[in-house]
Amino acid sequence: MTSYLQLCSIVTLITCFSFSLHASCITLESVPTPNLVVSEDGNEVLMAEKSRFKAMVDRDLVTLDQVISEDLVYIHSNGSIDTKESYIAAIEDGSRAYNDITMKDAQVRTYGEVGIINAKCTYHRTTPEGRADNLSLFYTSVYAKIDGRWQHVSWQSFKMTE
Repeated sequence: MTSYLQLCSIVTLITCFSFSLHASCITLESVPTPNLVVSEDGNEVLMAEKSRFKAMVDRDLVTLDQVISEDLVYIHSNGSIDTKESYIAAIEDGSRAYNDITMKDAQVRTYGEVGIINAKCTYHRTTPEGRADNLSLFYTSVYAKIDGRWQHVSWQSFKMTE
């Protein structure tokens, strides 16, 4: 019985090890993208995201205030974290300035009053010296329907490798 249990333990370890090796070889490009049918709510979430991006570029603080939830947790690709107040303040003072923001490969899923976007985006920026300083990201953005409208509650992004 002891040798049977030892054999089962060894098989389990080998199986787990082979799964972990396989998982470490998967890249985002090799993960199949599902063909998602975006619901009406999904379209509204996507429109809220596009509205937020436009407001970031335009430094439209009124729109940002409306589309961002009071309890926003915004985790940047460099690991820094913003609240709604610090996020909008950085847009207002120009420390976070964008010439344009492009989005692609967006997948939107809604679960009742929660919408999740997984996508790629590029922040088109310029240094004070006039040099292009673009930033390409994979991101997850979460919206919740609060007070009858979709509001941005969470963001986490990772820099894309070229």
